[in-house]
Amino acid sequence: MTPAQTFEHYPEKEGSFLDALLIQKRVIGALILREVKTRFWKNKMGYLWIVVEPSLHVIILSCIAYYIRDLKTVLGITPVEVIGTGIVPFFLFRNVSVFIGASIVANQSLLKYPLVKIIDLIIARFTLESLTEMVGGSIVMAALLGLNLMALPRDPVGLIAPCAALLLMALGVGTCFAVWQALSNTAWTFIVLGLMVVFMTSGIFFTGASLPPQAIQYLAWNPIFDCLTLFRESYFYSFHFPNISIWYPLAFGAGTWLLGLSMLRVARSRLKEL
Repeated sequence: MTPAQTFEHYPEKEGSFLDALLIQKRVIGALILREVKTRFWKNKMGYLWIVVEPSLHVIILSCIAYYIRDLKTVLGITPVEVIGTGIVPFFLFRNVSVFIGASIVANQSLLKYPLVKIIDLIIARFTLESLTEMVGGSIVMAALLGLNLMALPRDPVGLIAPCAALLLMALGVGTCFAVWQALSNTAWTFIVLGLMVVFMTSGIFFTGASLPPQAIQYLAWNPIFDCLTLFRESYFYSFHFPNISIWYPLAFGAGTWLLGLSMLRVARSRLKEL
């Protein structure tokens, strides 16, 4: 059954709450299948991109490490370890939020089906991209380990919390992006500029140990910086920042998710007219 047939198979009628959940589950599943076919060029060979992309990241990281090999090692952490533990979690946030941000614009034709809701598009894209980025990130880290460029993490379980906070923020920010892009032709320009600023201030190429306390006080307001710091804290034995908490990124993520849902509700009538 194709995604379109799935959307048309169930008539829009009142039923029990469980029936509604079952229908929504099948709609989201069909949307994920459609996104997979679209994203990977309707060709099974497209799945190789999941491996090729992180492999390219490994090459780039290795080149960066070669050119900055004379940089001072901070707290026993090499430059490539700093970059590796910065780029992988940051891409988890950035790529998921950007992919969700295009959900409405890229799938306006699907909204003609009564069963397809905007929230279904967002959940489908969030699920697919989250899994894709986690697989890609795991391959990157495994490749760095295999090349002896990184050590095993100190606390693998501790890596879950900052990654979960990054995904929650990506869901919230991506939902806001989706509504904004659907209503404004210039939104993407501002989104790109904003992500560039976040990229430079999130601690991808530096750590709090290399900065004065005054700078850390300001950077700590960036929840991405907090998540990367907590990620490194669980990864390295010598890395510890007691003033950084997971609760701020989680609260920020929950707040942006509520803001995104509010934007969807307020702009619902306008989005249906697109």
